[in-house]
Amino acid sequence: EVSKEHSCYHPRRTGERKCKSVHGCIVDPNLNVLNSVIVKKSEKGILGLTDTTLSSWSQENHQNAQAVLPV
Repeated sequence: EVSKEHSCYHPRRTGERKCKSVHGCIVDPNLNVLNSVIVKKSEKGILGLTDTTLSSWSQENHQNAQAVLPV
């Protein structure tokens, strides 16, 4: 999170989160969000991560919105 003292971030709306992309390899408990992409799948895989397929949140919401809309 970027503090108010930094001049490099200007929120577009009030209450918008002050986030900025930071490149590096340091991961600590102070991070709010950690986005990652698996670029290469090993032969073993990672239990609970690469052995299951989850539908994306936006697809589920889109389907729910279509069901609610009047025809």
